[in-house]
Amino acid sequence: MLNMKIAFSLCFLKLRAALPVPISFIALEKPNMRVLAATFLLTAIAGINGTLYLPEDATECDENVEKKVYDFSMKDILENGTVSLSNHQKNVMLIVNVATYCGKTYQYHGLNALVNKYGGKGFTIVGVPCNQFGMQEPGKTHEILSGIEFVRPGKGYKPNFQLTQKTDVNDDTACPLYKYLKKACPISPQAEFSEKGRLSYRNFHASDIRWNFEKFLIGKNGKPIRRYHSRVDPHQLQADIETALRQD
Repeated sequence: MLNMKIAFSLCFLKLRAALPVPISFIALEKPNMRVLAATFLLTAIAGINGTLYLPEDATECDENVEKKVYDFSMKDILENGTVSLSNHQKNVMLIVNVATYCGKTYQYHGLNALVNKYGGKGFTIVGVPCNQFGMQEPGKTHEILSGIEFVRPGKGYKPNFQLTQKTDVNDDTACPLYKYLKKACPISPQAEFSEKGRLSYRNFHASDIRWNFEKFLIGKNGKPIRRYHSRVDPHQLQADIETALRQD
């Protein structure tokens, strides 16, 4: 809490110094600027504190949805084993659709960091490679693992969480897990679709995954809690993860 107060004070002083008139005058005379100032401060604090995201970057899921994620399993990245979500019962889980050659592949480091911090407390991640967005996951099996180790993010990177086989997350060919996730969390935190020329599927629905690295937070009861925009960095999820871990 003290760090938050310090961050807020620093951001306030920075904003006030950047404006041509005192911020108190603006707040009184121009109410719309009060909203702008608040947005600036929240964004700046998020950058300093590292655990906040903008409210519009997440949507709530339907806790009354039938089934649980434990009802689903997929082949693993090498297609010679199984990723069974039932093995993670009573754990908090993050499910992420990933792609090696996406501009957001740097988030792999943040995903590893989350497992390092919370893995011993009942938290896990499942990554789901997908090639439907910009065709940025063209390889399969060993090619994907080699790509993230030597290309992006590269420098010997290895995920400390399970990756499934490459699959689809949208259209009629979407895997059963993602059909379930989109049913449980039908409201996308990203309203607009990318250019259709960059999307490798034909039938569009409002609940569709919009891009690589969207995230779903799953509670200890196996039900989805929240769906996050792909631009939300993993480290910004710490507060939500900690809240989910405290729940029975």
